[in-house]
Amino acid sequence: MGSKKRRLMVLILTGILCLGIISGCGKKEEAKAPAAEEAASETAETEEYEYTEEFYDDEENDFDDFDEGDFEEEEDGENVKAQAKNPNQTWTIMVYMCGTDLESNTEDATGNFYEMFTSDLGDSKDKINILVETGGTKEWAMNKYYVGELPSFKGISNKKLGRYRVVEGDVICEEEQPLKSMGDPDTLKDYITWGREKYPADKYMLIFWDHGMGSIGGVCFDELFNGDSLTLQEIKQAITEADTPFEVIGFDACLMANLETAEAIQGYGHYMVASEELEPGGGWDYMDFLEYLGQDTGITGEELGTAIADGFMAKCAGSEEDAMATLSVTDLTRIPALSAVYKNLSGEMVLSTQEPENFRSVQQGVVRAENFGSNSEADGFTNMVDLGDMVKQTENVLNQNSSNVLDALHDAVRYEVHGSNRANSNGLSVYYPLLMDPDEFKVYKTFSNNIAFQEYLSILNGDFDSHEWEQEWEAAWKEAYSDNKTDEGKYDSFFNEGQSIAQDYGEEMTEDYYETISSISPVEKDNYDLKYSQQLGEDGYYELKITSGLDMVQDVSFMLYYDNEAGGEYIYLGSDNDLESDFDKGIFREHFEGSWICIGDEVVYAELIEQTDKYNLYTIPILLNGEEKSLKAEYDYSTEKFTILGAYDGIDEETGSTGRDIKKLKDGDKVEFLFYVYGENNDEKLIPLSSITWKSNMVMEDAELNDGKFLYQFKIKSIFGDEDYPDPIYMELKNGQITVTEE
Repeated sequence: MGSKKRRLMVLILTGILCLGIISGCGKKEEAKAPAAEEAASETAETEEYEYTEEFYDDEENDFDDFDEGDFEEEEDGENVKAQAKNPNQTWTIMVYMCGTDLESNTEDATGNFYEMFTSDLGDSKDKINILVETGGTKEWAMNKYYVGELPSFKGISNKKLGRYRVVEGDVICEEEQPLKSMGDPDTLKDYITWGREKYPADKYMLIFWDHGMGSIGGVCFDELFNGDSLTLQEIKQAITEADTPFEVIGFDACLMANLETAEAIQGYGHYMVASEELEPGGGWDYMDFLEYLGQDTGITGEELGTAIADGFMAKCAGSEEDAMATLSVTDLTRIPALSAVYKNLSGEMVLSTQEPENFRSVQQGVVRAENFGSNSEADGFTNMVDLGDMVKQTENVLNQNSSNVLDALHDAVRYEVHGSNRANSNGLSVYYPLLMDPDEFKVYKTFSNNIAFQEYLSILNGDFDSHEWEQEWEAAWKEAYSDNKTDEGKYDSFFNEGQSIAQDYGEEMTEDYYETISSISPVEKDNYDLKYSQQLGEDGYYELKITSGLDMVQDVSFMLYYDNEAGGEYIYLGSDNDLESDFDKGIFREHFEGSWICIGDEVVYAELIEQTDKYNLYTIPILLNGEEKSLKAEYDYSTEKFTILGAYDGIDEETGSTGRDIKKLKDGDKVEFLFYVYGENNDEKLIPLSSITWKSNMVMEDAELNDGKFLYQFKIKSIFGDEDYPDPIYMELKNGQITVTEE
């Protein structure tokens, strides 16, 4: 990334200032546009099926509609209906549509309504009931387009909850209810109960439509009620009280294909269809999967989910939004087995914290794994990490249960599709704090019964109390062995019913294991002393040497500033990991060569947000046609080229919801690049300093900078998330040569 230049080593005593800015890029030979992205890849798992009683037979939700005879195994192990498919099978599909800004700003709900009422269900139109409950938005665009155009449609009120039945060529109001929050579990429960009672069917499907924020934030952020959303606990509460078995529970929302969501709805649905990543605003292709169902209503939830996934990816490809797209179909009857082995892996995580080197290795592996949504200081943290990739990246330390987790994961995820920039996704993510937030930890404890991972999070959070966790494990032990105090007792409150602790942990001496994990002595954040020094090498490049506390260092990166002497300001250009790193020796060398990331010959503020073995992801704050957004861009190690993936919203500070989609830039878009600028009193402001009119042939590249003065600063991040900033290094770029100065 840039040609190497000879350094002039000049030692100058200066006062330390810790910030900077830039003016522009020098012309390089024009780079060719990146090659067209490969079509979305997809995988389908066909592992052996093992019937699990917990499907529709959960101790909290005993459905009379189903019994063990509904399913049986063929000789090849595949799960099938005991009798032949019923071609007259009926379906009731309930869409829980919380419109929010997706409708009031971008009319996405109206687009999906259109796909529904223009679907041709053929001879199956009397066997498929399509219901939609509306609420949660300031304005419905449906009213300006279809009042007077559809025979029965009189408009959707934003003052009431609406219940509609969608048929070919029409949207019929069934009833209206007093306005309530779509984030209230009673609102969801009442809708499900109404739909089941008024339109009983052989199969039911529930679709959550809106923003999603993963395990911690939940789904459906009602903009009429201050962004009130449905948490996982509230979803579970509503579905349990509604007492309705669903063949499919879908989330046409971001970030909801995760293990914690699957655990919340397991026992109340057969299949879950959801996305690990942000979804494009247009969401699912309703016409595609409804017409597929119309051809054969006797299909299974897995077949319907597969059709939804394929139609979704085709729709994304049509709008060139497929590179980051994901969708998966998960068999919820297989979630208990996956949960059990993941808890085993969590126990390994806890044990890894006793050795600094192992603790660090686990943290570094998680950071390398595929993560989803926004995970940067610039855009906020959604903290969702792909489970499969996390296991692969940490199996050098967490190796006792890794293969079991991967086997159970691939068994549960029946089908998944992903775009070319999400090649390491495996269908389900898990909550893992890439930035530890004590408030999120409290939320996690409200819905998770994974005691081992809770203990691990308390260590990350820096508030581990050995006595507290001895009590937690003692309580869990007593609950697990209330009826049977032997190794064969059922660990019902944490693991799959029928498995002993010995089976779950793979330990011959279960009680010894319990005593070990409940009385560990982990590394603590205050028990290490970080020391380091900086010096110029003989070749003129600076190096950072960590002399103490290296085992607790997770990552070393750098930040770059431009010194705008004329304005008395410093402009932050961003962060990157372009270093020569030797963790064994604790030596990290910069090789700044007078170049930085530019788009259309304009320097940009680019923040590194994800680093994997194959690529880096960056976020770039902008104004897009006057609206504050962020560009997401990828640097591919194999091609050594950047690709701009599109613009997105990041996390809303008021509601906590994340932007739903990543939109491609269009010719003629005005893009203003935002920078953090620091004045004499270290006051901070985010302002536009340059702009372009977007053209499709514009490229993002590492280009030569104009002459000027720069501040280069290492950033040391510990495994607990603490950051240290050594003194900045002063550099001056002039006529292609870099003069390095030190304090």
